[in-house]
Amino acid sequence: MDALKKARFGMDGGSVKPSRARRIAELALWTGVASVLFTVEEAAGLPLPFFRLGLANVIPLALLIRNGTGAALSVAVLRVLVAGFLTGTLFQPSFVFSATGGVLSVAAVAGVHRLAPRLFGLAGLSILGAFVKNASQIAVASLLYVADLDVWSVLPLFFFVSVGAGTLVAFITWGFLARIRTAGSSG
Repeated sequence: MDALKKARFGMDGGSVKPSRARRIAELALWTGVASVLFTVEEAAGLPLPFFRLGLANVIPLALLIRNGTGAALSVAVLRVLVAGFLTGTLFQPSFVFSATGGVLSVAAVAGVHRLAPRLFGLAGLSILGAFVKNASQIAVASLLYVADLDVWSVLPLFFFVSVGAGTLVAFITWGFLARIRTAGSSG
């Protein structure tokens, strides 16, 4: 029973590998949760133009810490596709922004986490991810949609937004990871 519980919650230190079907089911579950978080946040509206907290980023960040880069990137890509489909924006400009920002931010955070795991804590990784997401979306805007480099003038504002949103996402991720650990040790 202990081996099953450990494999189920990823608490085994690598000694018992979950089956391929189980890994796919877990990725599907986490993709669904991230997609719902994105869709709810999208439906709630934006407090400021182009400003979103990025609650869906909790899931890839938690998966990066818990399961590694592959799981985090898989969920980030699948979430963007599912959310684009659910919101009717698949392959629209907002989808391009979301896809670019989501994938590049997870890739950057995963790279930093892998190359220098002690350099940033959870909050630092989350803030880095938020900043990369915002910067990559500005890059997409300047390359594909706005033929004016003035669009880069909002980067300092987006940096401050990234600090706030990244800190909040890190706090929620920390709570989420703690809850998973508690569920894994008590169930």
